[in-house]
Amino acid sequence: MRIYCHLGWVVLGLSCSDASLKTFNDAPAAQILSHADGDGLIEETTTILFGQVSDTTHDALELSATWYVNGEPVCAGAAPADDGFTQCETTLSTGEARVLLEVTDPGTASGKDTVTLDITPSGPPEVTLSDPNATGTYFADEPIEFVGHAVDAEDTFEQLVVSLSSDRDGTLDVDTTLNAGGEFEAYGYLSEGIHVITLTAVDSAGKSGDTEQVVTVDPANQAPLMAAVEVTPDTGVNVASTLTCTATVTDGDGDTLTVDYSWSRDGLTLGTGNAITLSGTGTTRGDTITCTAIATDPDGESASGTDTVTVENAAAEVSVNLTPAVVYTNDTLTAVVSAADLDDDPVTTTLQWYVNAVAVAETGPTLSGADHFDKHDEVHVVAIANDGTEDGAPATSSTVTVRNTEPTAPVLAFVPEDPITGEEAQCVIDTPSTDEDEDALDYAFSWDVNGAAYTDAGTTDEVGDTLVEGDSETNDIWTCIVVPEDDDSVGESAEIAVTTCPAVLDFDGVDDIVTLPTIDDMPGDFTMEVWVKLDEAPASNTMIMSSECAHLFIAPTEFYVGTFDDCIQTEDCDLGYNNSTWWAETYTTGGDGGFLYEGWDGSWKHIAVTVDSSHNAEMFVDGSSIGTAALNRDWCMSGQLHGAIGGSDTTAWAAGELDGQIANVRMSNAVVYDTTFTPEYPLENLHSTVLLYGLQQDMRTVGLTDESGMAYDGTIVDATWTTGGPDCDE
Repeated sequence: MRIYCHLGWVVLGLSCSDASLKTFNDAPAAQILSHADGDGLIEETTTILFGQVSDTTHDALELSATWYVNGEPVCAGAAPADDGFTQCETTLSTGEARVLLEVTDPGTASGKDTVTLDITPSGPPEVTLSDPNATGTYFADEPIEFVGHAVDAEDTFEQLVVSLSSDRDGTLDVDTTLNAGGEFEAYGYLSEGIHVITLTAVDSAGKSGDTEQVVTVDPANQAPLMAAVEVTPDTGVNVASTLTCTATVTDGDGDTLTVDYSWSRDGLTLGTGNAITLSGTGTTRGDTITCTAIATDPDGESASGTDTVTVENAAAEVSVNLTPAVVYTNDTLTAVVSAADLDDDPVTTTLQWYVNAVAVAETGPTLSGADHFDKHDEVHVVAIANDGTEDGAPATSSTVTVRNTEPTAPVLAFVPEDPITGEEAQCVIDTPSTDEDEDALDYAFSWDVNGAAYTDAGTTDEVGDTLVEGDSETNDIWTCIVVPEDDDSVGESAEIAVTTCPAVLDFDGVDDIVTLPTIDDMPGDFTMEVWVKLDEAPASNTMIMSSECAHLFIAPTEFYVGTFDDCIQTEDCDLGYNNSTWWAETYTTGGDGGFLYEGWDGSWKHIAVTVDSSHNAEMFVDGSSIGTAALNRDWCMSGQLHGAIGGSDTTAWAAGELDGQIANVRMSNAVVYDTTFTPEYPLENLHSTVLLYGLQQDMRTVGLTDESGMAYDGTIVDATWTTGGPDCDE
């Protein structure tokens, strides 16, 4: 409702002069003050019309005022106020409204005033309801937010009357007071079911605007139901156990639930989550552990439950391993035991050994193979730990299978020990292999020569144990390989090697010689030669060879040679036997005479001396002449000289014994060499040969066979056989 005041009507009864109430004679006067003629108004529910009446002859209270709209009285016969003010509340229809104010006095005299107004129809308010709406989810027991808006073209928001209603619940108890923007936000409740929600706004003209939302309200939320809480395991729990808590929970609304778990001990929180490991939580035997499970639905409704377990004794734990991992018949197995108790109780352990799954009478930490097991046996041990309360679970070691012990390598030998070139040799077991399993053993023989396989071995005692006569050559390296075998495996092989070389005689420089029979068939021309090896020059005169006809010495720095005329040693010399000759004085060294030579270096040397019937001598070393000389007769022996090699058989000669080796010896009754030559080895039997010792056929005997056919066989006195020679790589 709009209220209008005439601009001149500021303070009623105070600001109006008498002239404004002046009437004509005795007739009252009327004036409409609320509106002017031609005013336009917006349609209202109630319009207030007011005016002023007066009479010069009567008081205002004696007057009667009537208001007319379009000729129809709307407020009739009302007495004005004592100041003449009169008012009428009425409803003006749209269109033209002719308003008349008529005043009458007691004398029936009247006065009036008229205005014509244009009443424009008003529009209804515009309303919107955004919440709740058809797409939302709502529950009967939960507050529902109502959000709306109302606006009116003619009225301010304070003039609008806003309400909410439901076709199921009627008028809703929701605060719909509009804010300055014409909006409201408030909460209310709806019952379960489908609702048509109507938002209505009524303006001052009584016109209303409304809008609807169809809303489905679901049943009230149901709280979760905790059916059970279970902690597993519920027995055998110890201070290191891992516990799992499982809640069985349902929800009548089918909501997705959140389940939270917590763990406690005597009110002390230990942790959260559905699982907990008690290690490190300070838990001890006898404690009670509680799991609390709380299930919460999306609406915040929850249900809870608990379960408890008691911490029991933790049985001692034990592990056991066997060492060594590889074991043989006579080994000793050791059980390595590790035991612990989670409750820190003192622990004792017991052991039981098993061989082939049968317990043996041994409970100590070791088991001797010498007493309890053999090859192929299977051994394990079982350990049990006790914490003073109970035995823990037995621990079984891995099973060890006793292995076959391979035979040891045999010790080998050659028979003969130092076979010469071409000689048969047997490889023999000098010291047999040993086998801790006491298995019967076989031996497999094989050979190689100079790194290549030799497959023609013969058999003497064992298959393939013999190097066949004639198969070896000088400087061959023969290796015999023997592999021992038991009934399970082969053992470590043994090898022995030898280099085949010709036979030579070794003289020790003390008393080793070869004695010869009487050799007297070199009275004129002759040659004496030998293959000899000295590590160094002799310290004194040393006889190499001699006969009844001649002799050859080695001195520290020279060679000596002597002859006997016609191979006859006579006694017409004052001091002994005569007809002895020496080198000429031109070769004298230190007054002794002889051929100078200082080339002894440990290598084999071919030494040859030739003497003709005129007593002219020439000395050769390795085929090269080192000098010639005519022999003299200025010397006599104090004793008779007989044939020998490597020394002298008489004390009449001031000669030492040979310290070295001799390979071949040849004496000839001719001058074999008269110029430089290449020495041969072995020395051959010439037509002039009187004596030839090749040595090869005499190896390991005590005699030397004369291969010249002259039958001058020698006898070995203490000299020893070995192998070597000029063509042997020593």
